[in-house]
Amino acid sequence: MASLLKELPSMSTILAAYASLSAMAMLIRTILNEMIPKPMQRFINTKFSNLVSKYLSSNFTFIIEERWQAVYNETFRAVEVYLPTRIGPSTDKLLLGSNDINNPTSPPKRKIPSDCKIIDEFEGITLEWTLHVKESEKYYIPDKKTYHLTCKKRVRELVEQKYFPHIAKTAQTILSKREKLNIYTYNQDRSRWESAVFKHPARFETLAMEPELKQFIMDDLDSFVGRKDFFENFQSVRNDADLRRILTSTTNRSILLIEDIDCSTKISKDRGKLKNDREKEGEVGRTDHPSAIDPG
Repeated sequence: MASLLKELPSMSTILAAYASLSAMAMLIRTILNEMIPKPMQRFINTKFSNLVSKYLSSNFTFIIEERWQAVYNETFRAVEVYLPTRIGPSTDKLLLGSNDINNPTSPPKRKIPSDCKIIDEFEGITLEWTLHVKESEKYYIPDKKTYHLTCKKRVRELVEQKYFPHIAKTAQTILSKREKLNIYTYNQDRSRWESAVFKHPARFETLAMEPELKQFIMDDLDSFVGRKDFFENFQSVRNDADLRRILTSTTNRSILLIEDIDCSTKISKDRGKLKNDREKEGEVGRTDHPSAIDPG
C-alpha cells in the first residue's frame, strides 16, 4: 500500500497538469471563436446537442402549435382548456384575468403563462407541460404560441393514442358545462379573435311581441344555445384572403355575423353619386343648330 502511494503523482504535479490542460482548452476555444463564424458555431452546437439528446436522453417532446395546416389547431384549443384544470402545488406561477364586465366580482379565469411548467399524471405516467411564446416583431402579426409536452420515450405511443384523446374529451366536457357564452370579435389589426362575455340586459320576457311568436323564438334559441359553445362575429374584411383566413380560424359550431356591405360602406355612397351623375346626363341643353339634335 505504501509503495502504491509513492507511485502516485504529487498534488503539485496534478495541479500543474490541470493548469496546462486548462490553458490549452482556452487557447483552442479562442482560436475556434476567431476562425469559425457565429452561425456555424450555433449550427455545430445544435447538431451536437441533438446527437447527445438522441442517444443519451430518455425523454421525448411533443410540440403542439396554435395553427395546423392553415387552420386553428383543435388539439391546441383542447390543451388550452384542459391545462388550467391541472394546476397543482408544483406550479410556480399563474395567469389570471376576467372579461366579464357585467360581474366584476366573479372569480377570475385561469390561464397558463409562458415558460410555466404544469405537471400532470395519466395512468401512472408523469407528464410535463410548458407553454412557449415567441414574440412577434410586428404588431399586426400575433405571437407564436406552442405547447411542449415532455414524457419518457417508452410511453410515447401510450401518450399519443390515449392521453391526447383524453384531453380532447375532457375539454369538450368542460366547454359543454360552461354557463356563460362568449362573443368574439375579429381584430383586423392583430389578426386574432378577441372575446367578451355575451350578456345583454334585454329579455324576451319584456319584449313587446305576439306571445306565440315570442315563445317559438325562445324555444328555437334555447335549442340552439344547448348545442353551441360560442357566438362569433368579425368586423371588416379587406380582401378574399382575409375572409378565408377568418373562416378557417372559426370552429364548426359558430355563428358568423356578416353586415350588409351596401348599407354600411363607401359603395352605397358611390352608387348614389353614380345615380346623380346619370340624372345630370338627362338635363335639357340649348343649341343654335337644330339639325344636330338627336331625334331620339
